[in-house]
Amino acid sequence: MKIDNYRQYIYKSYNTISRSQLMRINENAYIQRIKFYKKRFKGILPIDKKSKILDIGCGEGFFLYYIKSIGYNNIIGVDISSEQVAIAKKYLGDVNVLEIDFIDYLANTEDSFDFIILDNVLEHFRKEEVVNILKLIFNKLNKEGRLVIFVPNGGSPWGMPLTYIDFTHETVFTPQSMIQILNTIGYKIILIRGEGMPYPLDYLGLIRSIFYYPIMLITVILLKIMTGGGGRTKIIHIPDPLFMVVGEKI
Repeated sequence: MKIDNYRQYIYKSYNTISRSQLMRINENAYIQRIKFYKKRFKGILPIDKKSKILDIGCGEGFFLYYIKSIGYNNIIGVDISSEQVAIAKKYLGDVNVLEIDFIDYLANTEDSFDFIILDNVLEHFRKEEVVNILKLIFNKLNKEGRLVIFVPNGGSPWGMPLTYIDFTHETVFTPQSMIQILNTIGYKIILIRGEGMPYPLDYLGLIRSIFYYPIMLITVILLKIMTGGGGRTKIIHIPDPLFMVVGEKI
């Protein structure tokens, strides 16, 4: 059988192949992530709990579960995976989770948003697709609305395993290249930083957390030695495997 669209072929059972082997999805899995998300999104979420929030590529809905738990109710999640959407609906109750290609959704919805998140999504697209996606999102943001992006860090040696762990990853981002494309489209960069150490969920995670930041410090020193200042392009040395950027529509 000839495969013309490999992404559709893989995404049909993305959860079965890529996720269920790594963790067991249950209520406790959602609850455990609340402390992690409190740290991850501190100072980033809208102050107004009535803000309209869109989670693109929401997966099983961990982020949606978190923001619902702290009082946001005008929230929508979209994902192309039927398996992940089914799991999200099981645990999110009345939250609006749609099984749809998010590009089709954005192109056809009349809604605009105060906060949009792309959590490990953008790397799945080719460069020309990335540009079109970011422009489409820009047009769907309200004034001073925010776009939050998490991607594997192509500027760190620790980001390489995450960059190439998934066959569907198409584009590698560094902090500099992300800033470049966001500024070109018209976003104002509010924040860019490493994701940091995830909240430890077990004893192994606790041991990992002890070594995480010393290793990150050593990595920054080595990156500065090996790359210098970058000439005309200032190099932002973020050692974490993932980095996040917050862009605002001005």
